Amino acid sequence: MKRACRFAVAATLALAWPSPAHAQSDRELATRQELLSQAGGLADQGKHAEALAVAKRAGAIKMTPSVRLFIAGEQSALGLLADAYGNGRQCAVEAEADTRLNSRDRILADCRALEVSLGKRVGRVTVRLPTPPPPNVHVTISGEELNAALIGEPYVVSPGKLTVAVTAPGYLPYHADVDVPEGGSPVVDVQLVPELILQPCRDGEERVHGACVAVCTLGKLRTKDEAAQCCWGGQTWSAATSACAGAPQCSNGLVAQGAECVPPLVPVAPVAPARSSSQRAWGLGVGGAGVAGVVLGSVFGGLALSALGTAEGECKAPYNSCSTAAVKERATEGTFASVSTGAFIAGGTLLAAGLILYFTAPKGSSQAVGAQLSPDLKWSF
Repeated sequence: MKRACRFAVAATLALAWPSPAHAQSDRELATRQELLSQAGGLADQGKHAEALAVAKRAGAIKMTPSVRLFIAGEQSALGLLADAYGNGRQCAVEAEADTRLNSRDRILADCRALEVSLGKRVGRVTVRLPTPPPPNVHVTISGEELNAALIGEPYVVSPGKLTVAVTAPGYLPYHADVDVPEGGSPVVDVQLVPELILQPCRDGEERVHGACVAVCTLGKLRTKDEAAQCCWGGQTWSAATSACAGAPQCSNGLVAQGAECVPPLVPVAPVAPARSSSQRAWGLGVGGAGVAGVVLGSVFGGLALSALGTAEGECKAPYNSCSTAAVKERATEGTFASVSTGAFIAGGTLLAAGLILYFTAPKGSSQAVGAQLSPDLKWSF
């Protein structure tokens, strides 16, 4: 039954050709007839998009009420109800006006039936602007410019989701998403907000939706659902918890820790003991012992000289007439002289070593490079 109906439409399209008095050539009319036959065959196969494209090419050669009726039927099959409704109404107007149209009564009845049927299914959106509307205002519905004469009037659209956008010089852009059911008539009241000459934001802030907010730092990004909030990559802002939700996608050497990205844990190297202070202390100690040895050598040297002087006073040359006390003093003088010499040698050596240790000690303390921590911490970020 459907196939027979399609061939009837194709036959109607052929019968509805214009008379040879029109400007089309015979070759154009022959090509048009082939296009119409091809469109009918495609429609019968359910290839409505291809049938619509071919029928439009035939209509570009010459549009008639029957061709417009066929186009409206294919648009309806594709869900383009607003376009189909417009062609159905135009089809009825053209068929009513053309009294010489072949099969006029049937075509006119079909066009009116399609008009009534689609008129109940299409949506009608009314876009209302402030009064008076701003100059040079532009309204689009799903990207199509709305004629200024239709602003504030019900505008025929196909059912579904669409977007109303309004722009005007000196005003912030406006947009609204509208869900239009079959036969629905939503009204969009546009609120236009004047653009203000805004003061620049402070350092560390940027303007988002007209307000100054803190700049995202540490690699965080503004979330699409809440542009004033900063979250790590892969996260979204949760209004319920007032926090970023989801597993963070960290970068720049950071690692995930819960819902945050943090630097990895790095052990702190122990601080090496200061060598300069200990070496200088050793130098002072050794040098002090050397000074003590020199002093001791000086004391015993003085005692040796004193004993030698006593012995010389008790002896007569050629030292063969010394008293017993003089002989003891000479022996004591030799012992003191030996001790003095040893003390001078040892003290001088120790003093030199102490000076070397003291003056060769490093001027600064040597420490391993690492973060400074309080005594109770073992790790640092």
